[in-house]
Amino acid sequence: MLPHFKLTQELSSVSTTSNCWEYMSTQLCLGQNMLSTSQRRLYFLKELKRAGLPPHHLLHYYVVVIRPVLEYYSCIWHHNITNKLSLQIEAYQKRAIKIIFESTRHMSYANSLYLTELSSLQHRRQQQARDFFRSLLDHNSCLHSLLPSPRDPNLVATAARRFPALAS
Repeated sequence: MLPHFKLTQELSSVSTTSNCWEYMSTQLCLGQNMLSTSQRRLYFLKELKRAGLPPHHLLHYYVVVIRPVLEYYSCIWHHNITNKLSLQIEAYQKRAIKIIFESTRHMSYANSLYLTELSSLQHRRQQQARDFFRSLLDHNSCLHSLLPSPRDPNLVATAARRFPALAS
């Protein structure tokens, strides 16, 4: 089950869109809730390892139970994530791989990912964000109407000729 994040104040105090993003980033505490939930689930992964589950079952547990928490709403908050939080999130995946496969203890993270056939969480966030925004381009999407109308290619070409510094 995915975690529920609580607001600490009423949303009625938010007046503009930019204030809304600041409010969400400071009040939802996504990073802290997500990491504490993941930490508890990593502990359970260790317990499953001690119980003698084979690595393919442990990897399945990670992919189904822990990774979704680390990616919760990632297509929304991915572009506002700090480098520090991104590294902390990746550290949870590193730790899970090292728990599951003891042979990866002294490997680099890139080699561990290659061995386990997993993608980095940053790469997955980028791919999910790309897929989400591409899905908005579909005319059947309920959010498609919110997109601005397409630009006239002739106007874009004219602007590029008149203002070459802006085109590059």
